[in-house]
Amino acid sequence: MSREDNIKVEGVVRELLPRTKFRVELDEFAKQTILCHLSGKMRMNRIKILPGDRVVVEMSPYDLTKGRIVYRQSLQRSGMPKDKPDEDGPDAESAVADTSKKPDKRGGGGSGVKGGSGGGVKK
Repeated sequence: MSREDNIKVEGVVRELLPRTKFRVELDEFAKQTILCHLSGKMRMNRIKILPGDRVVVEMSPYDLTKGRIVYRQSLQRSGMPKDKPDEDGPDAESAVADTSKKPDKRGGGGSGVKGGSGGGVKK
């Protein structure tokens, strides 16, 4: 069997299980829930999957109860809006990032050398 024979469907992750397995509710097939595992590339790149994520699943035509997650869709593609503060609201000023350099809380001047002099003020 080649990869061309696999069935690709979209679904939503409903439950996290041990050993990188997931229960996914499919959009097609009358809301069927199947057991899925991560594909090798997603494991290598450490793609995180959480409940509620929309994913693309490959299924074998021989066993329609198991599948392989091959793609996690971004939030914008799945239609979920990203959290953005109102530009006209009271938090509009605090939403702007402060680009000024703040001193390091750990002290020292940031010499970058572990166990170094710390780059303090010379007398």
